[in-house]
Amino acid sequence: MIFVRNNSGSDFQDRYDGVDYVFPDGKLVECSVEAAVHIFGYGLEDKTQNMIRLGWASNSTNFKEAYDRLDKFEFLQGKMMVAEPRLPDQIEPPVVKPEDEDEETDPSLRGVAVNPPANNLLSKMASMAA
Repeated sequence: MIFVRNNSGSDFQDRYDGVDYVFPDGKLVECSVEAAVHIFGYGLEDKTQNMIRLGWASNSTNFKEAYDRLDKFEFLQGKMMVAEPRLPDQIEPPVVKPEDEDEETDPSLRGVAVNPPANNLLSKMASMAA
């Protein structure tokens, strides 16, 4: 699948394989790669046939305008994922466990993320220099 964003300033529509595609101005529309190739010449080096089929160009003198019009469409590959919205009060703070299970955790630190102890060489050297 591919997503097409129409940045032309007006809605655009076309048809491919019995499916009507409407590309509202400023919106992302999902379509098959095959439809994008047919409609816009997506991925093709020579888009002459597409420009003529769309009626954007009829002779060699207006191909620049046709390509300028095509440049207002943005093509994005990927997969759309919808995240579930969360309210601020639904976010839980990270749970902090002491490194030593026998060690008692200060109750004021429960549910609060704290910096881990300096375990790497640079952190140890910095603490020795201080």
